[in-house]
Amino acid sequence: MNGTTITIGMQNVFDQDPPFVAGAFENNYDESLATIKGRFWYVQLKKRF
Repeated sequence: MNGTTITIGMQNVFDQDPPFVAGAFENNYDESLATIKGRFWYVQLKKRF
């Protein structure tokens, strides 16, 4: 287990919609500041040799 790192995380914990932007093109939100994918979980395992 030496040199092993486990990372667990979540983005958008409260599953909120991106803020509405009236001048946005096509999606009604600013794609450079928010994502529409909703809640996202991830797990990463890293082993150094």
